[in-house]
Amino acid sequence: MRSAPRRPEMYAALIVASLLAAACTAAEAETVTLKCDAPAEMTLVYEGDDAGTLSVTDASGAFSLPARLEKREGEVDGETIKATGILANGKISTLMPDKAAIEACVRAKLSGDLLEDTDVVFSTALGCGSSAPLGKEPVEVNANVEISVLEPPDAYVFITRTYVEPSSLAGGKIELSSMPPPQCSVVE
Repeated sequence: MRSAPRRPEMYAALIVASLLAAACTAAEAETVTLKCDAPAEMTLVYEGDDAGTLSVTDASGAFSLPARLEKREGEVDGETIKATGILANGKISTLMPDKAAIEACVRAKLSGDLLEDTDVVFSTALGCGSSAPLGKEPVEVNANVEISVLEPPDAYVFITRTYVEPSSLAGGKIELSSMPPPQCSVVE
């Protein structure tokens, strides 16, 4: 049985098609950079197309998460509105407020039934997290970052970091959110 003759031009066409597809994919990739200045300085950089990586740098250090980007367009009162959303989440190791100091702060502020109320403990831990000193070593947290850009350059950024290590407080976990949300802008 004879095999079909190999044609160099066929291989060349396949290689060119592959390179064009790669170039088109690379052309779709983009970088979105955000700078935040209040309540603390932070830089966020998304690199990719629909799927990519979000890098965050702030006072606690730097981390990167797998992320996805969505762009939507719609009409409101006859005006075209464009929205960009970025969602990133995953487990990271970063400097965080000392967990034991947060737990001690919550116990000092609450007593009785309030220490068993998960909503009250959650709110109190959030306040205690902003006053607790940073730990000396990075700890594992589940990080969630949500970015919404409706009217550039203004961007809404919400970051939640939940300690992986369980807490002895009601609810069993400590979750710290960026409240109030940072004031961020898209950098062109």
